[in-house]
Amino acid sequence: MYFWPDAVNNQSGIQRQMKAALVNEQGAMIYKAQRFAPDSRLLPAPHLVNDGKANTMANEPVQVNARRQAMLAYMRPAWS
Repeated sequence: MYFWPDAVNNQSGIQRQMKAALVNEQGAMIYKAQRFAPDSRLLPAPHLVNDGKANTMANEPVQVNARRQAMLAYMRPAWS
């Protein structure tokens, strides 16, 4: 079951379209209306591990979990 705010009802889409303004954008006449979407500029930037860089090399050896290695052993190809 979905719970919608009172501002969103079966007429809200039509009401939003009726509030749209006709705008000339680079020679094209278009209707612009306010969206029912959060402003993404208000959200904090996501935390990126390794500053978002891909394929970074580790500077220390990795400890292999023997239990996890045994669990994944069945996925190893027969020729390896």
